[in-house]
Amino acid sequence: MNCCRPALFGAATTAAAALAVSLACGGVARAQSSANQAERFERQLEQIRRDQLVAINPNIPLDQRVTFDYGAYLTLSYLSADDNVNDNHVLRQTELLPYERLNLDGAHEFLVRARW
Repeated sequence: MNCCRPALFGAATTAAAALAVSLACGGVARAQSSANQAERFERQLEQIRRDQLVAINPNIPLDQRVTFDYGAYLTLSYLSADDNVNDNHVLRQTELLPYERLNLDGAHEFLVRARW
């Protein structure tokens, strides 16, 4: 009886190892399959985005496909500092920053800013 026990134990260990390897390989195959599906979905989504950027409806007039935005903002700065002989020094600065933005077909954007 003792001579059969090691053989059964070895066979059971071999069977368990084979089962573990097959389950691990199956999990890897499923993970690769889902990764391939995700990559394929990303490629399709990127293709749709490229097609939408390229496809411009020429029947829509240019003035309806263009947006123009303009404006300006003003910055007022004030700094007061005292030196070691108690003289007060003041710095006042004013900045005007106008801008214009032009957007063509939602794909091309031009921005002009200035500073005075």
